[in-house]
Amino acid sequence: MMPSTSPIPPEPSPHYDRSLLSLIIIWVWASNAVWMTLDQRPPPWDQGGHLRYTFHYWQALTSGSENWWVDVLNVEPFYPPFFHLFLIPFSLLFGFALDTGIIANSLYLTIAILSTYGIGKLLFNRSTGLLAGFLISCYPFIVNMSREYLISIMLTCMVTLAY
Repeated sequence: MMPSTSPIPPEPSPHYDRSLLSLIIIWVWASNAVWMTLDQRPPPWDQGGHLRYTFHYWQALTSGSENWWVDVLNVEPFYPPFFHLFLIPFSLLFGFALDTGIIANSLYLTIAILSTYGIGKLLFNRSTGLLAGFLISCYPFIVNMSREYLISIMLTCMVTLAY
């Protein structure tokens, strides 16, 4: 009598998950680094505006004003300040340039990939989580927005992280 085989393949090991997720994240960071070296366009309107808002938040924080928090709240009434405030340390480290936003968006996309993996793993299984993490890193809109100085990837990251 032949031993019975299970029709369902076994789940891959957790080390397999970490390795694949690490490869996906390295690919995202490497492709965005290549993009930063190749892209020489001047900033479009919105991207330049976000760069300017980041600079104005930095000015409000370092003004030495007694009411610095009022200055921070009055920089930009439309966009939430977290995105621009989060970019200040990156801007001080790498300079006030559009590439700073790409670095921060790469970090946000890393968090979104890991969060999406966690959602897929929680709702279904690890394989589904890996597929979901891979897919979010390959969506053309997500890839394009991770290379722009825009708030979209941060909001996507926060939504996936909130789940």
